[in-house]
Amino acid sequence: MPGFENIEQDELRVFVDHWHESRGDALLPLRANLQPSRMRQALPYLILVEILPHPNVCVRLVGSEIERRMGGHLKPKDIVSDPGVYPTTQYFQNIRTVAKHPCGSFIRSVERYADGNLTEAAGLSLPYTDEDGATSYVVTVTVPVDAQTARLDPGSGPVEAGWKEQVYLDIGAGAPPSIGPQETLPTEFPWGTELAKSGSGL
Repeated sequence: MPGFENIEQDELRVFVDHWHESRGDALLPLRANLQPSRMRQALPYLILVEILPHPNVCVRLVGSEIERRMGGHLKPKDIVSDPGVYPTTQYFQNIRTVAKHPCGSFIRSVERYADGNLTEAAGLSLPYTDEDGATSYVVTVTVPVDAQTARLDPGSGPVEAGWKEQVYLDIGAGAPPSIGPQETLPTEFPWGTELAKSGSGL
C-alpha cells in the first residue's frame, strides 16, 4: 500500500509537494495558502470541497478535466448531498474521514462510461482548514492512469465507479483503517437527485 513516497503520478506529486510546503510545521495547511500558480500541472484534475454539516459538502473549485470526466455534472457552488446510496456514501465517508481525522487518502478507481468504456484513475485527497480551524476543506486531485481516459468525449460522464485500492495516509495524526477495495462496479451515479445549486460564492 502506498505512502506519500510511493505516489507515482506527476500531478499528484506536485500536489503533495505544495501541500507539505503550505503547511510548514502545522498539522494542516490553511486554505488561504492554496496557491494554484504553484501547482499548475495538477489544476485541471483538482476539486476543492468545503465540509458542511452532515450530509452536505459544497463544491468550491472544479478543474477542467474533472468537469469533462464528470460530463459537466459537477460545478462550483454545487451543494452535494449524500443520499445514502452507493457510490456517494463511500465517497462521502472517505472525504469526511480525511477532514475529521485528519489524514490523507489515496484511491485507485475504475469508472464505466455510457459507451461501455472502462478507465482507471488515481486520486489523492488532503485536508485544509481556515484561520480559526472552524471550517474544513478537502482537496482531491484525480488523474487518469491510462491513455484511454484522455480520449473520452466531453460530456460523456461516468455512470458507474468502483475502487481497486484505497488507503488512508498518516499526515501526523495517525491513519484510520482503510475502507478497502470494491471488486465490482456499484450502482449508477444518482446525478438527477444528488446536486442542488447553492447561492454561496467561493
